[in-house]
Amino acid sequence: MITLLLYCALGLLLTYLLGLVYRDAQQFENAYTTFTNTINIVDSLRSKIVSGDAARQKLADEYNRVYQNLIEICLELNQYTEAIEYIERSKARSLVELLATKKNYPKRDYYSTQNDYQKACTQLDQLRTKITTKERELEILTRNKESEERNYDYVVQLQQGLSELQQQLNQIFGEIHKIDPSFKLNQQIDPISFSQIQTLIDSRTCLVILHITDQQIIAFIITRNNRAPIVRKYSGKDRDRTMNRAFAYLRLYYRKRSNWWRNQLVSRLKDLAKILHIEEILSHLPTDCDRLILIPHRVLHLLPLHALPIYSDETGSFCLLDKFPRGVQYVPSCQILQLTQNQQRPDLHKLFAIQNPTKDLSYANLEVEKICSSFSSTQVLVQEAATKAALNTARNLKEAHCIHFSCHGLFNLASPLESSLFLTNEERLTLGEIFGLDLRKCYLVTLSACETGLTNFASFSDEYIGLPSGFIYAGSTNVVSSLWTVNDLSTAFLMIRFYHNLQAVQSVAVALNQAQLWLRDITKKELETWIEENQLPLKPAVKMGLRRRLYQLEDDAKPFQDPFHWAAFCAIGQ
Repeated sequence: MITLLLYCALGLLLTYLLGLVYRDAQQFENAYTTFTNTINIVDSLRSKIVSGDAARQKLADEYNRVYQNLIEICLELNQYTEAIEYIERSKARSLVELLATKKNYPKRDYYSTQNDYQKACTQLDQLRTKITTKERELEILTRNKESEERNYDYVVQLQQGLSELQQQLNQIFGEIHKIDPSFKLNQQIDPISFSQIQTLIDSRTCLVILHITDQQIIAFIITRNNRAPIVRKYSGKDRDRTMNRAFAYLRLYYRKRSNWWRNQLVSRLKDLAKILHIEEILSHLPTDCDRLILIPHRVLHLLPLHALPIYSDETGSFCLLDKFPRGVQYVPSCQILQLTQNQQRPDLHKLFAIQNPTKDLSYANLEVEKICSSFSSTQVLVQEAATKAALNTARNLKEAHCIHFSCHGLFNLASPLESSLFLTNEERLTLGEIFGLDLRKCYLVTLSACETGLTNFASFSDEYIGLPSGFIYAGSTNVVSSLWTVNDLSTAFLMIRFYHNLQAVQSVAVALNQAQLWLRDITKKELETWIEENQLPLKPAVKMGLRRRLYQLEDDAKPFQDPFHWAAFCAIGQ
């Protein structure tokens, strides 16, 4: 297999170079044919690698440039639907493959009893989960040479364990194949077409794909009934300005003990709205469009696009959230939207929560205690009880409809798979471990913590590596997560209002967006009335701290108007 892959890699490199020659000579039709043939070979190779997700990822990383060049060729030829289809084939590819394989089961009709069928499916689930968890852990430890050498013995142990698990999986596959000859262990992913993308949205919903190439940014506006997308091409200057502004924002954000990024957040959002010509994009949407689905790309995943300002008047400033009453939501790709859309889970009465495990979040206890009142069945691991062992053995975790983490979080930019949620006793639930959870009954995971929505924008082939992707793979159809280090007080109020809304509208995006606008616009006087009417269980120390934060403000002042307080959280998924 290794010899075959090396041989194919050499052939693919030569074909890719030929495509570049055609492109530079502006022979775009020839370049299109060459690059499409190369991509078909790449996808075929990926489907043949059953085990070792790292091998698929490496192949994708090496040849993602083929996708990007082909997308640019499609744009030169004005083949916009084809450009979108190849963007989809390149985006979040590993997560799409994992989700599709996880959902791949033998046919029920081939089994004589339900017990036999369930046994086969359970064995598949258990082994797939174990393999995925070990592969993620192995990828973390072998991400660089220093780490691999430091953990050499454990790496060898993991590799041996993976080999044994794969043998067990192959054995089960053989047994299933005797019963259901049509079953395939590693499911081939059929690319999604433009017409299939259109079926994912209704007539009052618009889907906007923002894609960054080496030369430009392209906005594709997709509606249910238009035969082709509306395309807005940005100049190379706009592309460079966007990237420069985004990286300047990140440099400020990662500067230790600095609030400069926060102080400049409003001005940077205004600047980005101008660069992306948001008002022009909105002018192309149907007048009755009241729901927006955004698919960002690379660094755009890290910015609160839903908070981009669109206009101001004497009453105040308005952003994208104000324009779309049925919500602004995000998805990593259309294929992931397609895979999660069929998971209708209307039940919302079982809650599982992690509450302030590090005991240093002043308002986390208030947040979780009030949220629990919205559910008829709850299990909460409070403070020191929130250990990793307790989480892994909690019987209600698998049955929960909503899972809420009120804790600290951290995104590891250098090694995204080590991103984690903090538990008690300095324990962490890492992204690699999240991939091993079984959350097939879960409708929503809320990560009320810092940096839980950041992703690995540095990966060209699979930029959507972060905590949300882990929970989507584990089974949740929706994830709410944050883009920066959030404030504990404003987050507590936002979350309490969000869950109250969710019980009424049963739409994660709408419930979150309504809570964000409420928090943005509420005055000090209205907030005090709301706290009293909702009988929030404020302990004396919390009440004193709240009074200290608010007492200097006028009654009509809006204490949480700054986007820092309300714009961090994004609704991702269905």
